[in-house]
Amino acid sequence: RIFEVQTRRCDNLAKWFELGIRPSAHKSDEDLFEAEIDDLEILLERSYQAQDERNRNLPPHPLGEFEEKLSIAISTIEGAGNGLFALDKIPKGSIVCNYTGYRHDYQSQKRLLDRAYVLKLQNGWPKFDRRNDGFVDALPCKDILARFINDPRDEQKCNVKFEHIQEPGIWHCPVVALRDIEAGEELFISYGPRYWSESRMIGG
Repeated sequence: RIFEVQTRRCDNLAKWFELGIRPSAHKSDEDLFEAEIDDLEILLERSYQAQDERNRNLPPHPLGEFEEKLSIAISTIEGAGNGLFALDKIPKGSIVCNYTGYRHDYQSQKRLLDRAYVLKLQNGWPKFDRRNDGFVDALPCKDILARFINDPRDEQKCNVKFEHIQEPGIWHCPVVALRDIEAGEELFISYGPRYWSESRMIGG
């Protein structure tokens, strides 16, 4: 219930900032309605605050089929830190785990100092208008196993992929096995060329 109210508040503040549409008053934002002319700087900051509050109350994220069969260990890629490994055989096409995290819109994700764990989703509406897509940041979420999957920078070595769900309101991205994965193998995924060109954001 609290999360739903916070989500509506975030959506209303975003529309107010982007489109100039004043929503019905929320008790936390009554002061904004007192001004005859909208102060966009204050409105944007309030939108950030609302999203921060919502992110502290996120519901449990949906689990993949093999989350309990994965283990975090030192990556086989030199200098990459930790990686994610299969403890059991994973069949091709399986949803291994899900990538998710704190929820952001275009404006709020730009303010993040570290965007290395930011993934752009395909959850905007209309579904083929990518300007309305949301973003998730797994950096603050240590329980998201998918955040430990490394990019070998060689697509032939990748054994999993991001498989976006192109529907509004979906705030996770399945990580799907590209082939049968044997027990003990490290999971590898392509972050996409944009990640390495910008060195800030995963995905498109």
